[in-house]
Amino acid sequence: MTGDELIERYRDLSVHTGNEIFLTPKDALRVIDEISEEDMAVLSIEGFDLLDRFVRPRLDLIADYSPRKDELWAAHRDSTISAARDFLSRLLDSQAIAVILQLWTHDEWLIRMPRSESPPK
Repeated sequence: MTGDELIERYRDLSVHTGNEIFLTPKDALRVIDEISEEDMAVLSIEGFDLLDRFVRPRLDLIADYSPRKDELWAAHRDSTISAARDFLSRLLDSQAIAVILQLWTHDEWLIRMPRSESPPK
């Protein structure tokens, strides 16, 4: 399963435009719980204000969890899940906030990480 496939399960609970699925922080935390069981990591979170007919990006609600070059998958996965939980938990009381999650799998990580050898999981 890919991250997009997992998030697609939440489409009916979300605000969506085109291919973008905007989740409430509460639903995003549910996704985070699921990815920990699916061996996925969080690449980034982007926050938005939900307005009448559109969404407005919030530059103060961007979290980038790009991996370090020397980071092993398990350490990266676990640290991004923990950081994402902390980030989203701070938004639970916010009104009219939605987020987009960018997730990735171990296989996607192996393809994108520049290495001479692929480290063990």
